[in-house]
Amino acid sequence: MFCKNCGNEVNLGSAVCPSCGTQMIVDEAPFIAKIGSCCFPIVGLVLYIVWKQDKPASAKSVGSIPKIV
Repeated sequence: MFCKNCGNEVNLGSAVCPSCGTQMIVDEAPFIAKIGSCCFPIVGLVLYIVWKQDKPASAKSVGSIPKIV
């Protein structure tokens, strides 16, 4: 992933950018979106297409199986 402030590449698990110190916001698909995409694959496809530009981490996680805590 890339820093929105300076554009440098940042490791996926990093909380801050090592170059400029900007906090990295890690977004993930909501639990209900994950459930819906597992039960109805077309929902996952639609959410992926809608979120792929604005929220790439959410788009990638929408197809994953949700963790029940």
